[in-house]
Amino acid sequence: MMAQMPGSITPDRLFNRAGHYLERYAASVEGVRAVLQRGLQRAAQRGEVVPEEARGWIEETLARLVALGYVDDKKFAEVKVRSLRNRGASSFKIRQTLAHKGVDSDMVQEALASDDVADDWQAALTFARKRRLGVFATVPCPEKRPQHLAALARAGFSLTIARRIVDAETVEELQEE
Repeated sequence: MMAQMPGSITPDRLFNRAGHYLERYAASVEGVRAVLQRGLQRAAQRGEVVPEEARGWIEETLARLVALGYVDDKKFAEVKVRSLRNRGASSFKIRQTLAHKGVDSDMVQEALASDDVADDWQAALTFARKRRLGVFATVPCPEKRPQHLAALARAGFSLTIARRIVDAETVEELQEE
């Protein structure tokens, strides 16, 4: 449960709330903005007086956090892309997730192009292994081919990649590619 903003709302309290949030979670500038705005909304619902200039204080707080290096959308994108890729997320899924978090699409593209980030093929293999799709199924079942293809497609992988994984005869055949 998030700590409530007690008493009056001040720029220092907004900064402290943002700092407390960032101690626990990695976030983009837009994510921190949303947290602070929700805090103002909750304060108003509790009957607290929310000053008119509070919206401006949020922007000042965000500028201060960026200047101090506490919030960096580029680093956030790089870490999130690596994390999602290692869990088997497709480029499409990663772009959607980071767009939802307010990260600029150019930053996402740059993070996806990084050398230390796996490509869609490796992510698809990870996804198929975790979900036991295609050749990774515990019991081979050709009747489930359409379901396996659909699962990979829903995860954002291309039909070409999905077919290669589902139609492979052995795991070694996939590892060679």
